Amino acid sequence: MYYLIKFRRSRQELINLTTFDSRQSGVNEMRTAERANHDDDVEIVLLSAESEDSLRRTHSRYFVETSFQAFSTVL
Repeated sequence: MYYLIKFRRSRQELINLTTFDSRQSGVNEMRTAERANHDDDVEIVLLSAESEDSLRRTHSRYFVETSFQAFSTVL
């Protein structure tokens, strides 16, 4: 599986996670997202992993909930 991640660095916030069965589909979407993105604070990456659980373990920095996010979820 291939996973396209959009991540806001300053907030350590996952913006979007999209799954693809084929590498080429993921690469095409990543290129489209990169062309549309004009925010240097947004990181766009395409990663490969056996499962989303595996991805969350190996690339946990994209999935860490900050105290701000946890607080805003409670409200």
